[in-house]
Amino acid sequence: MEDDFIDDSVFEAKRLEYEKKKQKKQEKQQRLELKKQVLSELQNLLHKQNQTDSDDFESCYQASLAFKPGTKNWARAIMNLSENIELLEIRKKYIKLAQYWHPDKNNDTDNEAMKYLNEAWQILKKEC
Repeated sequence: MEDDFIDDSVFEAKRLEYEKKKQKKQEKQQRLELKKQVLSELQNLLHKQNQTDSDDFESCYQASLAFKPGTKNWARAIMNLSENIELLEIRKKYIKLAQYWHPDKNNDTDNEAMKYLNEAWQILKKEC
């Protein structure tokens, strides 16, 4: 029966050991949460870095105001394209902008951005 009895010093040692394990587990969880936050911030920065300011809808729209809507120059301004570019490159740019400007993907833009982009794509597709 004496084997079932735990004295205070053994109990205190076990309690301290449990507290240390519990604290280590909490610290590990905090480190993991911090890593998740840092990774999320890095992914956001990379996404923003890949999408330059010149491809922002507002800047493209402002550049397009210098041209008559529905013209080839207007379409190039909306898509932020240079003069001498092939259809394949235009298509790649269209897909990239569509992924960035789509209202389901980016809450900063609205349906107007996609309307302008689709119209510009149709114009440039016919011209090339």
